[in-house]
Amino acid sequence: MGDDAWEDETTPVLPFGEEGMFFTAAGGEHAIWEEFFEDGKHRRDTRTRRKRTHIRNQDWQQQIARVVDGYLAWKAGFKSDTAEDVPSWDVMFVDFWELHMGVVFPASREEYPNESLARLGYLGTAPLKPSAAIAFRTLEAYRQLHYACPRLSIQAQVRALCRLHAVNYNRTLETQFSIAYDVYLEVLRHVDSRVDAVLGRNTDNWKMLNVCAPCMYKLEDEPQLKYSMLVAMDGNQSLKLVDDAFRAGKPLRDDRVGCSENWLTPAEVDRWKDEVRRTVPNEVPDEESDEEDVPDDDDFACADIDNSANLDGSDTRLQVNVVTCVERWRAAGPESRKKMFALFAITGVFVSVCRHGHPLVICDMIRSGELCVHSLPQLSVS
Repeated sequence: MGDDAWEDETTPVLPFGEEGMFFTAAGGEHAIWEEFFEDGKHRRDTRTRRKRTHIRNQDWQQQIARVVDGYLAWKAGFKSDTAEDVPSWDVMFVDFWELHMGVVFPASREEYPNESLARLGYLGTAPLKPSAAIAFRTLEAYRQLHYACPRLSIQAQVRALCRLHAVNYNRTLETQFSIAYDVYLEVLRHVDSRVDAVLGRNTDNWKMLNVCAPCMYKLEDEPQLKYSMLVAMDGNQSLKLVDDAFRAGKPLRDDRVGCSENWLTPAEVDRWKDEVRRTVPNEVPDEESDEEDVPDDDDFACADIDNSANLDGSDTRLQVNVVTCVERWRAAGPESRKKMFALFAITGVFVSVCRHGHPLVICDMIRSGELCVHSLPQLSVS
């Protein structure tokens, strides 16, 4: 083949935008690639939502006392000095009419972030590394609005704040507000506890014994009444709680306990569960006994309670008839009522109030209706 038949190869042409592939970095291409994609790396969080919630609650409980100190310092108008060698950090401040980025200067290295925010009048939405903080005034405004209108939800409040600040609504904002509001209520509870301790109002049952001035307070030379106080007790089945066995997923772990002095715990109620059985004699007939086993004499359950002379020798038979009636009433109950006790872990609440409507004691009705076991502990506390 002659030289005239030789044809030069066509030089390859790269598509537009691919020319940078031929540039060299003296062997540092991999280092440049790692640096470029370094910000895109995300650590996978293997924790479940249940575990994250539990850890968050623990972190809040560890610092709640110091957050209360910061809140009281802000209410009193105290200004703390900032440390020069402590690094500052940025946070988004949220108020009703203001939304801006700010810088927080801690007073010391040992100070919690929310303690620093509390001294400024704000509360973070996270326990350790908050990126946003909500003003105490905003949280207090929602508390008073919700007190006046219980139908006002946190979602409605957050949507209103988004419209005021021209920000798109996001469910994350609702979660952040809910977390901060729960902590704010805890802060107020700790403040009330400190005030009660100073005033000497932290003794057992103090609030219940002083909740109603007309019923509880006594005047000098006040005449002795036959009944010093009128109390009403009743159960309500509106506040039900479905058993965890009938709900999908796993329940969130929550080690927090209620701090209401008026609310009896299940352990306090269970102490009286056998009291009724001990007062009933052994000759009580079985609940499955036939109607023929009931004596045909006078019905002591309908006896005249004012005629005490006729009941002195018949208390035992009266209790027998009453218990028999109660057991037969339960057996004749509708099937829907029986299944309700299996579906709901808590079927309602049992409340006692004075004649002026002030709540005295309240307890849960656990897998049952209104029983004597709910009234006995409330009477013992009163």
